[in-house]
Amino acid sequence: MSKNKFIAEEPEPVQEQPKKPKKEKKVRTSSGFSIGKLLSKNLRDDLVFRNLPFIFFISFLIFIYIMITNKIENKLGKIESIKSEIKELRTRRINMANVYSSVKKQSSIAQRLDSLKTGVKESKVQPKFIEVTAVKSK
Repeated sequence: MSKNKFIAEEPEPVQEQPKKPKKEKKVRTSSGFSIGKLLSKNLRDDLVFRNLPFIFFISFLIFIYIMITNKIENKLGKIESIKSEIKELRTRRINMANVYSSVKKQSSIAQRLDSLKTGVKESKVQPKFIEVTAVKSK
């Protein structure tokens, strides 16, 4: 006789293994995290040493970026100071032009001469123009 395949056989009793006592989970705080553990793992894997040239390259690029940014900021500061100096010089030029235009008038010159008591007086007669014709020599 053959065994009936449809009848379930009784399973063998499973031996229970003794349970290990559960380890208490360590609650990590900000002070519990140490960079030393992270670095020791990375050093073991040689991750840092394999990527050292890349890290140096990135550090060099950051250094160049900071240096260029610093130079640009210095140049912009100089440009701003020169712009303000140009504005100041422009206003001084305009003021000097106004003073010069008032000083060069004939009436102001006559007033100054009177105040100095030099005896020079303003002429009431129009000036005469003298024309000179060029004579060609042979």
